[in-house]
Amino acid sequence: MILHSAPKPPNAPSLKNEGIWVDRKGDRFYSGFSGVASSFGNSRGYPRGLWSFTPDGTGDGTWQSYNETANKASTQQPRLFLGQVASGNDSGFYLGGTSRPPVQHKTRDDRPSNGNPNHSSQAQPVSLISFDFETREERNTTVPGSLSDTIGLSGSLIYIANFGSRGILLSMGGATGSRQDQLIPFWNVRVYDVATQKWYEQQTTGEIPSPRKEFCMAGTPSSGRTYEILIYAGWRGKLGSDAISLDEAFVLTLPGFRWIQASYPALYPRHGLTCNAVGGGQILTIGGVDTSQNDSSDPYKSTFSTPDPFIQGLAVFSLSTLGWKDNYQSNPGPYTAAPAVQAYYRSK
Repeated sequence: MILHSAPKPPNAPSLKNEGIWVDRKGDRFYSGFSGVASSFGNSRGYPRGLWSFTPDGTGDGTWQSYNETANKASTQQPRLFLGQVASGNDSGFYLGGTSRPPVQHKTRDDRPSNGNPNHSSQAQPVSLISFDFETREERNTTVPGSLSDTIGLSGSLIYIANFGSRGILLSMGGATGSRQDQLIPFWNVRVYDVATQKWYEQQTTGEIPSPRKEFCMAGTPSSGRTYEILIYAGWRGKLGSDAISLDEAFVLTLPGFRWIQASYPALYPRHGLTCNAVGGGQILTIGGVDTSQNDSSDPYKSTFSTPDPFIQGLAVFSLSTLGWKDNYQSNPGPYTAAPAVQAYYRSK
């Protein structure tokens, strides 16, 4: 596989904890609306703005700034980061997040995990931002107070078109608290009905994952009218060998809201990675840092010092077999749920 690099214009922001909205109809993605300056390297900040990138099919593409024409809410309010990002229903969504800048501490025990910021729970009321890809209008709605405390930073959000007249959003995981050390459990998840604009809490059952943050999540519908969501890896905010057990993969199947764990030996814990559905029940995982590293002289940067266990930082997980694959299939055909998922629904 050949990886291509598409350069950014000088004034396009390069950020960490950056969100991306994917506009499939327009064949572009949006960035610049969230993120924070890097903790090392070229750490200069950028004013909040809105940019899009349209690929050209050759590994390159075109960047476009909307800073002159976008809604003022998209360009003038403080940029958020560590929020939960999803795309669907011709819109982009951003849930929660904080605008407080990162605080870098010099002592290992007093430093927030991975350079993340301190914040007093959520520094402001938890909101859901929706961005219309066609009109480029942004709408901000406050999450009801009873649910705000269960929406964590560094958690995950996914849009699912299969349920509800306009689809649903599903939020899970992450952490709250002044050090992001109050982890949100997975025994229930937050559901947002896009059509009615109402929030719900839904209890889950089965082999429920232990709480974590900075995991990755992606899902896809099956030929049997179910929808399976993979969550993989993540961490609890502590580095070292104790984190190896978090090299885990769990699948949440809808509409049953049942967790099923994949069986494989835990060896390579990761956090700060992404998951992407790439067809036929295949989930592509990209990157992440090595949670098992804990160099006492510089535990933050030591997580970046070891080679990725996967070739070019890429791995493929199969929802059909609940296991890792050694290759990617380009024309896989319809996705059929794993036998364990089918057995669960047959038992109902």
